Amino acid sequence: MRRQRAVKATLAALVMVAGFLVVAASPSRASVGDDWRMEIPAGSPAARSSLAMVYDEVRKEVVLFGGATSPVGGPLGDTWVWDGAAWSPRTPLTSPPARKGASMVYDKARQRVLLFGGEGIQFRNLNDTWSWTGTTWEQLNTAQGAVTPPTRANASMAYDDARQQVVLHDGLQGSGDAADTWIWDGSTWRQVNTGPGALTPRQRRFASMAYDAARQRTVLFGGSIVGGVAADTWLWDGTGWSQVNTAAGAPTPPGRSGHVMAFAPGGGGRVILFGGIDPDKNDTWEWNGTGWGEQTPATRPSARGGAGMAYDAARQRAVLFGGWNSLLVPMGDTWTYGGSAPPKPLADFDGDARTDISVFRPSTGTWYLRPSAGGPASATDWGTSGDLPVPGDYDGDGKTDLAVFRPSTGTWFLRPSAGGPDSATDWGTSGDLPVPGDYDGDGKADLAVFRPSTGTWFLRPSAGGPDSATAWGTSGDLPVPGDYDGDGNADLAVFRPSTGTWFLRPSAGGPASAADWGASGDIPTPGDYDGDGKADLAVFRPGNGTWYLRPSAAGPASATTWGTNGDMPVPGDYDADGKSDLAVFRPGNGTWYVNGGAATAWGTTGDHPLPLPAAIRQAFFQ
Repeated sequence: MRRQRAVKATLAALVMVAGFLVVAASPSRASVGDDWRMEIPAGSPAARSSLAMVYDEVRKEVVLFGGATSPVGGPLGDTWVWDGAAWSPRTPLTSPPARKGASMVYDKARQRVLLFGGEGIQFRNLNDTWSWTGTTWEQLNTAQGAVTPPTRANASMAYDDARQQVVLHDGLQGSGDAADTWIWDGSTWRQVNTGPGALTPRQRRFASMAYDAARQRTVLFGGSIVGGVAADTWLWDGTGWSQVNTAAGAPTPPGRSGHVMAFAPGGGGRVILFGGIDPDKNDTWEWNGTGWGEQTPATRPSARGGAGMAYDAARQRAVLFGGWNSLLVPMGDTWTYGGSAPPKPLADFDGDARTDISVFRPSTGTWYLRPSAGGPASATDWGTSGDLPVPGDYDGDGKTDLAVFRPSTGTWFLRPSAGGPDSATDWGTSGDLPVPGDYDGDGKADLAVFRPSTGTWFLRPSAGGPDSATAWGTSGDLPVPGDYDGDGNADLAVFRPSTGTWFLRPSAGGPASAADWGASGDIPTPGDYDGDGKADLAVFRPGNGTWYLRPSAAGPASATTWGTNGDMPVPGDYDADGKSDLAVFRPGNGTWYVNGGAATAWGTTGDHPLPLPAAIRQAFFQ
């Protein structure tokens, strides 16, 4: 009772400061359960080092180009793609000249892979710019007199998503190293950070750089410098460089060069660093925005430098290929890194780990999808008047499938995105509320209904286990399933509107719990707002558009005004940082407002914004 009074007092205090975000630094947190796994693909590129590798978000594949058969060997000019199971060669009509030590990123704004520079034949450094369309290569920036960075190899490059530009820094120029910074805006290069006294990382080569989408900063670490190797960490914020992690005793990876880095959205978002040389290393580190933490997976790749690494968002694992070992022998093995997959974003129809803006029109049974990965918008008829939209990943391919529940018959109609046959399954009866979720942890959404009259949950697991009926709740409760204990399974949970109380029944076997968080009239909006892999208690107060969050990661509770009277809450991970974002849909004008993003008109009066959990549907449409 004392704890419940304290929670209520906290909520009351938050009501008094509604509209002001309570901000506190998140504690450093190492990812849990991440591991390295050696893959045995059916096909594979030849062993190599100094290759370029990046993930193509539109085509959902990792692209590999070039490299060399040894650190001093002749360059290669082939193109390969990884689909999560095998490598396949591509035979484009046009390709960049063979090279090693090139820099390559995915330019999301232009939906193209961008390649710059490297070392070509006869040890000649290059400064040409190329774009991969998915089928062929096109050379860019070829106009006479076009500005371009000086020739270089083994430079650091990353795509800054917040500013929609590519950032290039450092690299080997002839007999010396560079320390300049360049920006590519899709059509031209320009040098930046050139003012008197501008702070910049010192000259280097074989450093590594990755864009931290969670913090909207580009992270640079290490590299080969005059006299040895660096162990410094720098951030680029779009206008300038700043050195971080400089406090005495701050954990940091030992100095190195030839290492690889990639950003992964799970666990609140982190930059993964692996390997390097001087001396040879096979350690794994993660940057969480405030500090480095070493990871200790039981299995790991052998020590190497000059490998390639990219984060495969469709498979939610980082992919590592090649490199050279301590004997300068090229390697041709493929590894992936990650843990149990982070929670899949709701309404991610294109599989890019972002919630897509989408609506269901109940009068016609039409789905209007606006994919975040940049593909064409679509309108698909799936359902009829009176059906309820129940999107979910029912086939486990990483994409949300179209699905409706017909209340009059208790029938589910599924249209899988993986291309399997459509299906119709009776599971439920009139008056039941559909509550799909991954209750058995197999990566697929299960059919499930909550019967309000008795507070009973009826689950049909996709993994083939027995059907079940579990009493959890009472008449008037709202179902709010979610992974509150972070074990990868959806837990049974209800919200009692009359008292603002949450009743949780964890699937991991821990004790059931009750927590007061909310008041009469509040709408429950659970989600992983702190990025720790667990659903947090949260409510939206429709009268004043205020969100009240109670994070599971022990951070402070917060109250934030985002929305106005009449808005519908539509939380989701719209930016792929592994955290739920505040967002509302305004029925009066069909506009979406995502915290940190632009307003987007998509929908009209009467449309159901997706996702639409049962508790929110009950508040607005029943």
